[in-house]
Amino acid sequence: MADRLPIKLGKEPLVDAIFEFRFSSAIPAAAVLPGILYGRLSGFSQFQELPQAQIPKPVRESDPFLANAPILTTEWRNFHINIGDSVLSISNKYPYQGWSSFKPAIMEIANTLADYDFIQTLNRFSIKYIDIFDKSLIPQNTTALNMNLAIANHSIVNETMQFRVEIPRDGFIHAVQVISSANATLPNGKTFNGLLIDVDTIANLPPGTHFRKAMENFETSVESIHTSNKSVFFDCLTEQTLELLEPKYA
Repeated sequence: MADRLPIKLGKEPLVDAIFEFRFSSAIPAAAVLPGILYGRLSGFSQFQELPQAQIPKPVRESDPFLANAPILTTEWRNFHINIGDSVLSISNKYPYQGWSSFKPAIMEIANTLADYDFIQTLNRFSIKYIDIFDKSLIPQNTTALNMNLAIANHSIVNETMQFRVEIPRDGFIHAVQVISSANATLPNGKTFNGLLIDVDTIANLPPGTHFRKAMENFETSVESIHTSNKSVFFDCLTEQTLELLEPKYA
């Protein structure tokens, strides 16, 4: 782990940041949460159905890839909200406004959910940051990363690559995905290609963890998972790559 972590990058590669709750619910959350959120929080747009909403609920529940898929989406202030029968996620509109904006929004949603008994247990929560480094700035090969990769006695440097690894650290599971050549289109229409690093940090809770009980120290938990995710991300970079991103420290 680095001795200190930047508070900001002058050349920001971040394209998305998502916080997700997965829970058990006495009734399908997508049936009641839109009305609750409209009534409790200001600034919501109208909810829209996502394509997977057309899949019958028994089929979604039997498919591990669909069981936690959102079926409704909306905009709220500077965020997107996605809701499924047992999942809610909050993600940032581009550009990212920073942790000082994201964390209070997470807590506002969490505290709202905790007020309703139909949400019974919190199964897991996670935070994901997706970064794409423009190839004009950062090379699309392993020299940009703090890693050594070889297979079949062949060292991977400039080859096209895509891999995912799960790293246990700080009591979390960090699912790190690296893609050497990824395409991005920003809301302003700008497109670019570059190296992608996706760090999805997951907290799996003990079975039966009551949602409201989990909320008692949840702000501390949210801060911890964010710091751990940030640490893993910066540990993925070489010192030379970090300097190219123009880090700023407190």
